[in-house]
Amino acid sequence: MFALPSIAVIGGMGWLFSNQIYATWVIAYVVALAIGITFQLSAWQIGTMVAGFCTAYPVNWWLIKVGIKEPM
Repeated sequence: MFALPSIAVIGGMGWLFSNQIYATWVIAYVVALAIGITFQLSAWQIGTMVAGFCTAYPVNWWLIKVGIKEPM
């Protein structure tokens, strides 16, 4: 907020809060929430892919070994 104090207006400075610290907290909260949601979704997707690979690999290996599936 010190580099661009006009951003505090987006957080409510002047029209919602009279103190700049509260407007700064709003901006920090929104940024932290966005980063947290992005991290959570990406971690979930990576975890799902790893779990899918770990469960599919042995089955595919067995199906190739038995002859039901052809190797690539």
